[in-house]
Amino acid sequence: MTTISDAEIISMIASGGSQAEKGFRLLYKQYANLIQYRLRTYGVKSEDLDDIFQETCFKLIKAASTYNGGSLSAWLTTIAKNTAQDLIFRKGYSTAETIEFEDSDSVGRSNIEDEFTERQVEDCMKQGMRAFKTEEPARCHALELQRDGYSIDEISTLIERSVAATKEFISQSKKKFRPYIEPCLELLKQ
Repeated sequence: MTTISDAEIISMIASGGSQAEKGFRLLYKQYANLIQYRLRTYGVKSEDLDDIFQETCFKLIKAASTYNGGSLSAWLTTIAKNTAQDLIFRKGYSTAETIEFEDSDSVGRSNIEDEFTERQVEDCMKQGMRAFKTEEPARCHALELQRDGYSIDEISTLIERSVAATKEFISQSKKKFRPYIEPCLELLKQ
């Protein structure tokens, strides 16, 4: 049996018609369990997994033509995480802050004071991000997409704005986000 690459799957989806259906079936077969597992580890309730995965796939299908050959798993995970956050905000769960990637690695730190300060700054940043997500979910979503490495073209497709409007939206979002992290910047000066 021939293995079909991620790029081929996305190409099939982007082409539309019966090829898109075949590509979607392959996508589901290869990634549904992985994405649903990751969503569970982020705190998504079991009854929401299918809805989030389905919406994730819909967003991926809409953005398939922007795929740049990177990790499809990472792209799907990012879309799923953002979709889950949107759902949580819509439903008003109190566990919205549980859907985060655990990216930090404390290996190799030798100074306890530096580690304590880094944790303070990290906690402060997370608190600022949670507050920003609550008050400005659409702006936060756009900034997270940019943080996750999406291009302006890809973001514009995902948030359904023109490229120029997306650039302005992200610029204004950064300005609106800054007050949420000002206290964290003060911790860095200590």
